[in-house]
This record gives sequence, C-alpha cells and structure tokens, in this order.
Amino acid sequence: MESDLTMIDLLMAAFMSTIVVFIIGLLFYFHYKARKMVYTWAARNNYEVLKLRYRFIFKGPWTWWGVSNKRQKVFYASFLNDQRKIENAYVKCGHFWKGLTEDVVEVKWEEMRKEKIFK
Repeated sequence: MESDLTMIDLLMAAFMSTIVVFIIGLLFYFHYKARKMVYTWAARNNYEVLKLRYRFIFKGPWTWWGVSNKRQKVFYASFLNDQRKIENAYVKCGHFWKGLTEDVVEVKWEEMRKEKIFK
C-alpha cells in the first residue's frame, strides 16, 4: 500500500503548523508586553530597572494557588530609586481575570533582611 500525500493532508499540515507558530508568537508577545509593563511602571514611579527575572514556579508572595494565575506574569526585580539605593520586589503584571489584556502592575517590596551579628 502506497503512502500518497493528498492536497488535504498538505493543507492540514500547513494549518497545524500555522496554529503552532501563532501560539508560540502569542507566548513571546505576552512575555514582551509584561516586561514592557514593568519598565513603564518603573519610569512613572521614578525607578530604574536593574534586573528583571521571570518567575514561573516560585512567585514570591503570589506563590499559593488562587493568588495569581497563568494569565498573569510574575517577575523578581531589582530597582534603583531616586536616592541611588537598590530595592528588590516581586512584580505581578496583568488582571486576575483579563490577564495581560489590561495594564495592571502590582508590586510587593521585599523587606530588608536583618544581618545576624555573631559574638
């Protein structure tokens, strides 16, 4: 029995390839948009972004179920403030229900860790 590719098989393969490329493109677009939201927030609040790391599993204060969802992006960021001091924070981008279609940025600052003094 011969294996002949028909026009329908080729069209189906082209359609599926287009869907896969589209989905990958959306993932890159939403990641780029979330990063842009953080940089915009920082500029509006007189901060400079030094480091921005995407958090997939450990999301800081939004780690537990029901606090953030897959439509939102969480970053761990280092900012430089007006007094030239570095501040670290977890930044959540996107609305809980609408995801990244709505420009919402929530920042939770990391408290300064107290140094232990050994005697």
